[in-house]
Amino acid sequence: MTPATHYDGVVVSVQGQNPGPGSGITYTVAINMGSGSPREIAGVTPSDRMLPDEIWTIAASPGKPVQCFDIAGTLIFLIKETFAWTASCDEP
Repeated sequence: MTPATHYDGVVVSVQGQNPGPGSGITYTVAINMGSGSPREIAGVTPSDRMLPDEIWTIAASPGKPVQCFDIAGTLIFLIKETFAWTASCDEP
């Protein structure tokens, strides 16, 4: 098993329609990789499961914490999003 290296980070900005389809939301995040200044990475999407686009997503706001794991050179991002609850969610 390949060991994972954990980094803490923060959402710098959100791109895309918010709230909106989760597939259209991306982030710029800054992560502390322990080498001095934080590293900013643009175009980040959460690595965990997204809601279907029919259920709109509310993006994490700038300043919210992010977890990042480096697994064999691949960065995995855990970003807490939520769903946009509306009356339309109750329709059959």
